[in-house]
Amino acid sequence: MGIGLKDDMTKARLFLAGVLVLSACDLEAPDSEDVEALDEETPHAGGGAHEGAGAGDLQSPGAEQHPFSLEIGVCPGAKRVIGILDSGTDCSLGGALPSQWTGTQLFASGSPGVSALTEPLPPGFEAFCAFDYTDTEGEIALADYSALFSVVDAAPNLQRSSMSADCRGEFEQGDLHDPSVGTGLRQAFTANIDWDGGLQIDTDYADRDHVEVAVLDTASEAALNDPQLTPTHAHGAQMAGLIEAIDCPAQRPECLERVRNVMALPRTDWSAAPSWVEGGRTGTQGDLAMAVFEAVQGWRARRIADPDAASRLVLNLSLGWERLGDQAVDTSRGPAAALLLALQHASCNGALTLAAAGNVADDRCPDLYSGPLAPASFEAMAAPTGAECSTFGFAALDEVNHPVAAPAGSYAPLVHAVGALDEFDAPLINARPGGMPRLAALGAHGLGSGDQALAGSSVSTAVVAGTAAVVWSYRPELTAAEVMDTIYANGYATSDSADFGLGHDPMAAATVRRVSVCAALDAACTDQSAACPVPGCAATAPAEDGYLTAYADAVAQVLSDPSTAIDDHVEGSDAVAAVCPESAPGMTNLSTPQPPLPICSHCTVVKKPGTTKADDQLLMTIAPDYVGNVVALTLVIQQAQADDRHVFELDAEVIASLNSQGGEVDVTRVFLDAPDAETGSLEFVLVDGSVQSNRVAVTTEVAPVQEPEPEPQPEPQP
Repeated sequence: MGIGLKDDMTKARLFLAGVLVLSACDLEAPDSEDVEALDEETPHAGGGAHEGAGAGDLQSPGAEQHPFSLEIGVCPGAKRVIGILDSGTDCSLGGALPSQWTGTQLFASGSPGVSALTEPLPPGFEAFCAFDYTDTEGEIALADYSALFSVVDAAPNLQRSSMSADCRGEFEQGDLHDPSVGTGLRQAFTANIDWDGGLQIDTDYADRDHVEVAVLDTASEAALNDPQLTPTHAHGAQMAGLIEAIDCPAQRPECLERVRNVMALPRTDWSAAPSWVEGGRTGTQGDLAMAVFEAVQGWRARRIADPDAASRLVLNLSLGWERLGDQAVDTSRGPAAALLLALQHASCNGALTLAAAGNVADDRCPDLYSGPLAPASFEAMAAPTGAECSTFGFAALDEVNHPVAAPAGSYAPLVHAVGALDEFDAPLINARPGGMPRLAALGAHGLGSGDQALAGSSVSTAVVAGTAAVVWSYRPELTAAEVMDTIYANGYATSDSADFGLGHDPMAAATVRRVSVCAALDAACTDQSAACPVPGCAATAPAEDGYLTAYADAVAQVLSDPSTAIDDHVEGSDAVAAVCPESAPGMTNLSTPQPPLPICSHCTVVKKPGTTKADDQLLMTIAPDYVGNVVALTLVIQQAQADDRHVFELDAEVIASLNSQGGEVDVTRVFLDAPDAETGSLEFVLVDGSVQSNRVAVTTEVAPVQEPEPEPQPEPQP
């Protein structure tokens, strides 16, 4: 382990345990429109995945602590434990491991991706051991842990205090699907990030440096490049599509190939083995640590083999986990320590790491959750200095032409967190109280290569990743800190202040700024060579209509089309205040990404201000894959000047209408009274018991589209 690393880990542990105390399992609402959502399969006290012979003694959070509470923490049943050797590299512990356990070097053979790397392990990485329980027939029991820890206690070079279960920690969001509706949303998204001129710039100024963007998510390069394979979860591909739309508007192959997918979420549920090709919907801290290491080492290998390969690297982490329990953030123990070291190694190689700040797990009751998710919370930790990188033994490839160390006065955290705003610079309805960093971006209606609109801080993170790639490609001599300083300084200053950050002072908190792609590029290229475009733009206040007029017009056109089969319903009851429990439900560090296909990505509320009757409209067309699978539906709205949330519990007739779409019904329309709605979301309960929360657009009524009256024709003369 590198000299000084344990001191950094101790500082990180004290900070994370003392300040970043959180209590959920995801970045977003349950199976929400971001990669951060609660896993409905999480084992809870009294039942779930760990009922059965031999496993009943493994108790969930809130129950009496089991004998290995310090090592297993809030993850009873975890089949991988990570520890740190004091010396040597033998993770088999001299062959003394029980027959059902294997021990391997985490960063050498923990995944196919790291196994394929050719560079020797950097200093410190060889000390991390992954101990895997290999019996696939049943659940792991206390006796199995006892057998492992008995061997560990006898090992002279491995302390039990360095070991911890590798918890699931990162996760990751004619009808209303008429192309005109998707086009309207895409235009609004592009305008709100200030990149509607991106295609022309990318076409006219194609000669730029190569910047690689690694999307650490649910997809692997192998699955995306093989037509015979389909990723289990599309979130990673969707994030890559968003980044490509910003970095490569002209869709040039040499640009698109620089957006690479790295598997970080290979697991489908709590007990399943990882699928390193098709991927899954959740991952562990160890999985993420290996993905970070694989991305950096793979990029280094490409640069060593080809001098013209990408000279800069951006890591996009549209994922995160709730930090429940000290073990989840204890950087003296294996899983968190492995991730910390991998992030420090990335920073010392000049990489820029971006992470989603996260959303609440329940749109109705946001106050049950607080603060950012990890690893976005690592923004409170400083990036290693040049001297510290040297002490670690981490050497960058070309610091002469591509410097790494941040200049004096730069804002240089280990990770840059990204918050999500809507089209009017308001936090999304599922924003976490106390979870807004100083940098935010549009997190609504993100469309990549498809027509499914996504929402959440995953989208915001992808926006910043694409922006950083654009800026860096024209100014490769800048450090990661300088790129982010440029992006932040030229963003639009909102009226809000950051809730956390490096050196955060609540009494003098930084202003939250919204990213403008065009303004960042303009500032970066001012006074540079003619090859660096200066588009002449600056960040501006939100448009009065949020650039949603084209979208609203397209929706109105669909509704006025005689061929559209509209099924109308009236919600006779008023919205009622959401009822919230006193505390968040029991959770673990399990998290899941957003579903591959949002249920209702084009759904919208059209309000008619100034009235007190049911003349506002909820318009819904759900994705075909979900027709017949909806069992309950709630509309959650945030009203103007109101602190609490209100809900409409929609009735069985509305549910039946949704489940009939694709046949006799194109659009389900519900009339209700919500004239003061500012933002909203739909909470779907499906037949399998899972819950998905979809943000909905809120627009103001526009006049129906009228076809022009035909001009009278003269009567024929005899």
